[in-house]
Amino acid sequence: MQDTLGNMRHGFVQIPGVRTHFVEAGWKHEKLAILLHGFPDFWFGWRHQIPFLCKHLHVIAIDQRGYNLTSKPKGVSRYHLDALVSDVKHLVESFGHEKCILVGHDWGGAVSWEFARQHPAMIEKLCVLNCPPVQLLMQEQFKNVHQLLSSYYIYLFQIPILPEFLLSKNGAVLLAKMLSSMIPGITRQEIKIYRKGLSVKGTIRSAINYYRSAFRQQVLAAISGNQSSEISIHVPTSVIWGFGDTALQPNFTLRFRNICKRRCSIHLVDAGHFVHQEKPSVVNDIMLRELIEG
Repeated sequence: MQDTLGNMRHGFVQIPGVRTHFVEAGWKHEKLAILLHGFPDFWFGWRHQIPFLCKHLHVIAIDQRGYNLTSKPKGVSRYHLDALVSDVKHLVESFGHEKCILVGHDWGGAVSWEFARQHPAMIEKLCVLNCPPVQLLMQEQFKNVHQLLSSYYIYLFQIPILPEFLLSKNGAVLLAKMLSSMIPGITRQEIKIYRKGLSVKGTIRSAINYYRSAFRQQVLAAISGNQSSEISIHVPTSVIWGFGDTALQPNFTLRFRNICKRRCSIHLVDAGHFVHQEKPSVVNDIMLRELIEG
């Protein structure tokens, strides 16, 4: 199926336990680039990057597990970080590649960090936008009161039923208002597309289950004494960070060079959390230098 936004092809791929929807652009003989969105988002969040990157790469932007047109397994445990990492591994293999360029924003960034930690041989280059590794986020909340207060929504999401009810109400109108306030210049038509994607039955509950699973995972690790403070990333890494992010403090970036054991470049951009949508030309130029020319 052809997409009205341009030369993008929609498709589905069956991986263990999940039928994944993706948008594809570029020539299949080029290097594979997988784009992972965050919350509250789906493949559409990469609409400014796909047409740019596909000139140089075989681009696959997916709806992550539980989002939009991808299937929605029931139960919090099905959204464990390891399951999300496994999805990416199977996707790379399904497209006939041994490795990929991995790009992730927000929750997609969290998955990308963990994928790089678990499967460094499957990554050629890593690019993360406005997201630390989950382990760092949990650690920072208890060291930095500003980050703890900024992460209040994580704790609200632990309440059963109520968060998904409120966020799903009236065609995800609350999320639409949030996106409108966080992404300067977003159009009414783009908000309409977001509301349609986020209103697909089960999407909001699945999205919130990411937070529930991660929170439980970290709590159980702390109780059992298996919580590791050591994180090592052994792939070339670039970080793009909108320093006006109100949810994630920019001081996270000070720790990235300690965990990245190979080249790590950090780019601070005058933008908010959705840096790739707010400043697409700036982000695209950085991606060109880091992922294609570098």
